[in-house]
Amino acid sequence: DLTVNQVWFADHKQIDTMVRTKRLPDGTWEHRRPWITAILDAASDVMVSYVLSLNPNSDCIAECFARACAFTVDTPYCGIPDYFYIDNGKDYRSKRMKGLTNMNDDESPLFLNKEFGESGILEWFGIKTIHALPYRGCSKTIERIWKTIDDEWIRGIPGYCGSKPEERPF
Repeated sequence: DLTVNQVWFADHKQIDTMVRTKRLPDGTWEHRRPWITAILDAASDVMVSYVLSLNPNSDCIAECFARACAFTVDTPYCGIPDYFYIDNGKDYRSKRMKGLTNMNDDESPLFLNKEFGESGILEWFGIKTIHALPYRGCSKTIERIWKTIDDEWIRGIPGYCGSKPEERPF
């Protein structure tokens, strides 16, 4: 049996809605689809942290991770997990997350701060990493949450654009 904070799932997802991001010189608005980076506790299916952005990357994951670990009054969801279950994307395999020993040749050194040295966040905290099987969305519990968010909240708001042409309201 799993306990709270033992295993966390993490993922990025592009949200199926358009948002105004900035006013262009001609007075019109630029519209883009935002991304959500989230961490889900495996024992409770509770989303313990999320970050919204226009450009998901390892910074978003690090921020989301820090928020999930932070102490919050009246909640059991804080601290360091034993396992971090992630996909195989470059953001999750980055030097920021996994450390210099896991860095690709084309990456330049960039670390959270000098105290981490050449360690990535997960290595520094002794968190075991589990990578999901490629192209097997069902292997990550967080994929169910994305569907619920889309169906229950996103589909009904102004700006909904759907992820497939047949889902689009226009």
